[in-house]
Amino acid sequence: MESRKKNTIKNFVFSLSSYVLNMGLSFATRTVFIYCLTTEYLGVSGLFSNILSLLSLAELGAGGAFVSLLYKPIAENDEKKLAVIMKTFKKVYFFMALFVGVVGLSLTPFLKYIVAKNSIENLPLIYVLFILNSVVAYVCAAEKALIKANQKMFIVTTIAQIAAIIQYSSQIVVLLLTHNYIFYLIIQIMCAMAGNLYVSFFAKKKYPYLKQKTEKMDKETKRDVIQKIRGGFCVHAGYVIASGTDSIVISHFLGLAVLGIYSNYLLIIGIFQKLVMMIFDSVRASASNFAVSSNPEENYSFFKKMTFLIMVMMGFISTSLIVLFNPFIRLWAGPDYLLDFPLVILASLINFVGWHGIKLPMTIYRDALGLYYKDRYIALLEGILNIVISVALVNVIGLAGVFLGTIISSLCTTISGSYLVFKYCFKKSSWYFWRSLLTYMVAIVSVAFLAYFLVNLVTITGWISFILKTAICVVTIIAAYLLIFFRREEFRYYLGLIKGIVRRKKKS
Repeated sequence: MESRKKNTIKNFVFSLSSYVLNMGLSFATRTVFIYCLTTEYLGVSGLFSNILSLLSLAELGAGGAFVSLLYKPIAENDEKKLAVIMKTFKKVYFFMALFVGVVGLSLTPFLKYIVAKNSIENLPLIYVLFILNSVVAYVCAAEKALIKANQKMFIVTTIAQIAAIIQYSSQIVVLLLTHNYIFYLIIQIMCAMAGNLYVSFFAKKKYPYLKQKTEKMDKETKRDVIQKIRGGFCVHAGYVIASGTDSIVISHFLGLAVLGIYSNYLLIIGIFQKLVMMIFDSVRASASNFAVSSNPEENYSFFKKMTFLIMVMMGFISTSLIVLFNPFIRLWAGPDYLLDFPLVILASLINFVGWHGIKLPMTIYRDALGLYYKDRYIALLEGILNIVISVALVNVIGLAGVFLGTIISSLCTTISGSYLVFKYCFKKSSWYFWRSLLTYMVAIVSVAFLAYFLVNLVTITGWISFILKTAICVVTIIAAYLLIFFRREEFRYYLGLIKGIVRRKKKS
């Protein structure tokens, strides 16, 4: 138990440091990008990233299936079984990379049907570089998963951070000197490859059993893997379709310029999503270890604590985005890059109701217990609903239609997904989840209205105005949440954790 907490804290500290540095470098790079290249390049970046995320369906859900198989043998220190699983894992990822490369290249002639009118030169070459960057991600995927499952994510984070510093710094220099997007992408690929190769080298040194000759996977484990892959494919397909098609719909129906404007908002939302995932990736391996070794009541207690944390975080993030998004974009990129305020609200809601928001605690438990097979149709339904609603509404209400398609599909599948997790993990009705969610929502919406009202009392302009608005927003949210939640058991739990960490630091 103590080791689990220690690893979680270490992972969190390293991840937080990485996040702060990455956020600064990412903003610096995007700022140079905006002033050195046209808006259409921003749109292309978002579009090709989404196309390649669709090709990641090649994974067939295998990643999640294999990772869920690692937790038990790690807990039991069964190196023989780990070696067998990892050998199969690496073979599967090799064929995934091959599939993404071949199928991705075969789609090149069809780019003209996906991309609306644009003035970008060498578009096919840019697309090929995106394919190469996607293939590179598979180089050490198996080893990276093993390191994370062993609660040593801070190692992966450190390596990734060094690669990111070199990448962002080099990209800024290249953009300023050449204004060349192709050179920008080549640097990204080289840094990603170098970081991945080092992770692979480290894993082989840290876990010598990866080099051992292994027997074939036993029939029981193989049957378990096949079933989880079948379920994992549907889950992965649903997620990819739901999250990876919005940019394609926007590009086709509204054009690259609109997608480019939205991409700046996505960049900022993505920074906050990384913060959330950083925190929960730090505890994911520990939570998964806890999930497979505890009874339903203990798991439900832990789930409530995770839900409290994610709701408070997402409430804070969503309120801050709604209130401060446009003031920041106006100062940072200029008035030509602004979305209308109703669209800002919808974009922030996508983040709140999605896989990085209210679904996250359920996803952690589903992954830990390998419930992909039982969840297979729920996730697929979300992807299908998203496409159907988005395409139906985009010609009627424009960008808002694409956003609404994502929000509605996500909410529909959250209902069915909560039923599954509560039935098989906690042996309870999902009404417990929705009752607490309703309470959180009332509090979050009330605080958001208050913060918006107080921030809009500021009438001065410029960066001083934005700093003042940010301070008012942050203080209002924190003070209101303290008043609303300080009596809750979950709040006292986290307060106790913080006090414990402070006391240990004073003693040391």
